[in-house]
Amino acid sequence: MAESSPAYWLRSVYISSNRQLNTPKLDSQFQIEPKKSVNLMNTNKNEKIQMLIDYAKECCKNGHKPTKKEIRRKFHLEIYNYFESIPDYHKKAGIILSVRSYSKEEAKKIIVEFLHKNAKNEYYPTRKEIEKELNIKFSTYFKDLKDLYNNADIDYDLVKQNIRNKILTPNTYNPSTLSEQKKSVQELIQQKVKDGYYPSVHYLQHELSLSFYNLYDDIFGAYKDAGIDYERISPIILGKKKELAFTQIVKELLQKMGFTIQRVSIESEKDFNRNSDMAVLDSNGKKFLVEIKAY
Repeated sequence: MAESSPAYWLRSVYISSNRQLNTPKLDSQFQIEPKKSVNLMNTNKNEKIQMLIDYAKECCKNGHKPTKKEIRRKFHLEIYNYFESIPDYHKKAGIILSVRSYSKEEAKKIIVEFLHKNAKNEYYPTRKEIEKELNIKFSTYFKDLKDLYNNADIDYDLVKQNIRNKILTPNTYNPSTLSEQKKSVQELIQQKVKDGYYPSVHYLQHELSLSFYNLYDDIFGAYKDAGIDYERISPIILGKKKELAFTQIVKELLQKMGFTIQRVSIESEKDFNRNSDMAVLDSNGKKFLVEIKAY
């Protein structure tokens, strides 16, 4: 039997007369250290609470907040036997809590309290400001900003006025600045229309870094001042025209390839724009369904 074979190695393991097991020594890098455990057999409840608090503080220094699973795995303890909740545990350990640490209902109360505190100073935060300040995802707790302020029993008109005041910077009240901004809007419209593009409100605001509705009530007023009739084609109408054009191109291509057009969806009186875009027959009379996609 070869000394390198598994059978030889197994035969070399034997139990001596004093019942000690002798095995080949493993290299130190493969040795497994025994799992460290905390002996809590003779520890009373208050000592366990203090031990858990000390552990949380140590974790916090390393940028980590202990979880209930972690406590169960390390100490074999249920956190709810010693604290009301995980937030309660963290709070008693002196860890700054995030709103997300609380249940949804508790978190909503905290957000409402945050609003009331700011409202005393006549400050009404927006959705983005609330998300940034409290480090939350707003939609997790409230449908929209109005829903939140209604829950807080704060007049939403005050909020809308506050938002308008933030948009209207001091410069926008200056007549010369307003005039310059209007001129910039008019020039950009004229320039883009020459290229066949009719800029939208969103495009104008983004390109010129201004608040469009500080200058005009609607897009038509801006185009009128630019001396251009607003004839921007509706995307829906434009899409229909593109659909007709592509369908006609596909029909002509298939006919040149020897196919017979049996049915065209957008030309059908009975089933208009239903089922496949087109049904065709090859030279052997075999039917094919065609879908037209334009990207």
